Amino acid sequence: MEKIETNGTKAHTWIVNAVFRREIDPTAPDVKAIPDDILWDMHCTVDDNGNLEPDQNITDIALFLYIHARLTEENYPQKLSVNPDKATRAMEQFSMLVGLEQLRRMGLVEYTADSNDWIRGNVIINIKSVLTMEELIQNQPIN
Repeated sequence: MEKIETNGTKAHTWIVNAVFRREIDPTAPDVKAIPDDILWDMHCTVDDNGNLEPDQNITDIALFLYIHARLTEENYPQKLSVNPDKATRAMEQFSMLVGLEQLRRMGLVEYTADSNDWIRGNVIINIKSVLTMEELIQNQPIN
């Protein structure tokens, strides 16, 4: 299959191609399969109330995955209706998975996630371990 170019970021292009090459299953996206340079192209911040705020890049990618998951589920219908509340919840779930994977790659947390029902907002996340503040300080290089 020929590579599909998008007008988006490197992450957009990689995700679109990974879905079409069946390397990423949009119905159960495994963020651990996303290469570092692509994962770090997706950003989330935390607002003053502690809520995750994904940037436009991760929002677009999550929406693309959500739509493709729905299309796959419904066997590619001619028309597809999308419930905005469910789409928003799915995007929040995907953003959380990306954020957790970034923390895991930094060595700050270990987790498992069952994302088989992420498009309905039913991701099950099990946090196995979290680096304590004391461990974090001990692991910092001395300048």
